[in-house]
Amino acid sequence: MSEFRVLFTDRKHPDLDIEREVLKRIDANVVDATDEGPDFLERELQLADAVCNQYAVLDRAHIEQMKQARVISHYGIGVNRIDVDAATERQIWVANAPDYCTEEVAMHSLALILNLERGIVEYDRLYRGGTWTYDLGRPLHRISGRTLGLLGLGRIARRLARYAAALGYRVRAYDPILSDEDFAGTGVERAADVIDLVASADVLSVHTPLTDATRNMINAEVLAHAKPGLRVVNASRGAVIDEVALREALEQGRAVAALDVIASEPPSMEDPIFAAPGTILTPHAAFYSEEAYEELRRTVAENIVSVFETGRPLHFVNSVNTVSASRGIHV
Repeated sequence: MSEFRVLFTDRKHPDLDIEREVLKRIDANVVDATDEGPDFLERELQLADAVCNQYAVLDRAHIEQMKQARVISHYGIGVNRIDVDAATERQIWVANAPDYCTEEVAMHSLALILNLERGIVEYDRLYRGGTWTYDLGRPLHRISGRTLGLLGLGRIARRLARYAAALGYRVRAYDPILSDEDFAGTGVERAADVIDLVASADVLSVHTPLTDATRNMINAEVLAHAKPGLRVVNASRGAVIDEVALREALEQGRAVAALDVIASEPPSMEDPIFAAPGTILTPHAAFYSEEAYEELRRTVAENIVSVFETGRPLHFVNSVNTVSASRGIHV
């Protein structure tokens, strides 16, 4: 019997073939709890040497059931579905896949930006409704010389900054975690704070994970400093934006928005954001390409293999030698 038991709490993809292939290196016993009930999950959490989650929340209660787990490997970049502090206290690594969809999210964000800047979706809606005129798309502006504000300047935001600069945008960013030296060479101007960023931006694109520090960071106070007609794009985490404040700005015509993420997912179709004017919505799809998804699956499994071969994951967000987890605001 295999020495290592690897539990998958849930998965969106139809099988675990890719993960099993990687985990053969440690002869892992793979346990799939996707279609099982809570009793099965509770029992397996106690037996697992490693745990993988995708959409399942692993809170303190779940983590305290992990009697021998050495790592939680998450299908994604942001780890807000895991109580990282609880895991760290129990000396459990929390691993992620920070690189797998950099190109995809940056490109999706750019696509949303250009849709807003050129009114593509709104023109399509009007045209199909029988209105054939450019007038209702006004005002649109030439892109060159406009300012793109980035909340966070991690891998994805830096890739987007390069794309945007090539189109003629002036690019600014707010990221308190980074030093001036980190900004040097990026071609991105440093904003003093989030209000300075939003006040200067024609387009605001969010690229920060959800933490206590970033929750509702874009709120009514911040949006009150925005230019009229601000374009808001979010392909990071929905709750970074106060959706009540955003809806008010949308309803008052002070902003338009393109959102790949919202605060409550999966959403209820009764969510007021669906009725808000001036919005484009995509279903948390920015990360997706066939290539990115395969890379994600391999990375999740490679993190586990690395723990049992070297003592630590390839990519991790905490240290099992300290009580407090290490986190930045950028992704």
